[in-house]
Amino acid sequence: MNYIVQVNEVRTTNPESAVRAYASVTFEGAFKVCNIAILENRATGEPFISMPNYKTRRVDEKNQPQYQDICYPVTKEFREQLYGDILAEYRNQTKTKPGQGREQERKNNYNRANTSGGRGCR
Repeated sequence: MNYIVQVNEVRTTNPESAVRAYASVTFEGAFKVCNIAILENRATGEPFISMPNYKTRRVDEKNQPQYQDICYPVTKEFREQLYGDILAEYRNQTKTKPGQGREQERKNNYNRANTSGGRGCR
């Protein structure tokens, strides 16, 4: 599967914000997923990926709102590859000067049969 990862760094004046950047991924030049957040783990300082999601009406046991993913990688293998590519592009971009954004294209012989199953939309 071919896809292009584009990362847009977020510059914020809010030091409490964990958002470091947003990414978009275009699959096969035909389907685009936007608003993939690159967040920083406050305890470790390591970046991690959060797929686009929305706030539901449900709350957890601590009365905190629950969120539902809009889209997500179905298999562990593809998730690791996609998240790895997004984080690699983020790290590459943070090494360049501001305004010198890069796009990275990834080609993968990912077996589409592996994408069946998984959890359904709720």
